[in-house]
Amino acid sequence: MNKIPFLLFPIIIGTAISCQVFGQPPAGDGSQYPLLSLEQKCGYKLSKQLVQSVTAVETKAMNNYYYFNIFVKIKLSNKSVAAEVIFGCEFPADNNASISTLSPKEMIIDEDSSGRYGRNVKWERAFNAMNWKGRVAYVNSQFGDGIETNLPDYLLICPLSFNSLCTSFEVIDDTRLNAKEVNAVIRLLETIAYVPTGVD
Repeated sequence: MNKIPFLLFPIIIGTAISCQVFGQPPAGDGSQYPLLSLEQKCGYKLSKQLVQSVTAVETKAMNNYYYFNIFVKIKLSNKSVAAEVIFGCEFPADNNASISTLSPKEMIIDEDSSGRYGRNVKWERAFNAMNWKGRVAYVNSQFGDGIETNLPDYLLICPLSFNSLCTSFEVIDDTRLNAKEVNAVIRLLETIAYVPTGVD
């Protein structure tokens, strides 16, 4: 199966789990502890700083694909920001699948190409996380019908080091981020480590 090039948001028929998370879960059955399951299934391990910002986690599964919607409350300078970070992966991974050559900017443009409105990708740049590298694109507005309108601050991060779905970050309250705050969010997301999976 070829890699899905970006995070889609389908109606997923499967298991959904919502819970409050206050720290890294203990070792054990990953299905009972969403953050541990994220590491076991997708290979992503959140830093202590990021774990401490988590307020809730929702997991979804369909066939061999797992999705982790992680809700966070992070402090930026003199404000708190509520956001959602979405991870997705195939497990077991298809080791024969090729890594997508599309950048996150190209993926956003491709995803919006058939609609009346298109998101404005402000920039794309390198993303250097713990044990892995990727590219990140930033969006905060869309254009359509001759009008540009604001959108919640949004980041799409696609790995270059391994085969996985892209990860998204989106502000879910009314907060608007300035350039310094966007950079602070990226630095926080770059504390996410990648640990290769291979054991169910």
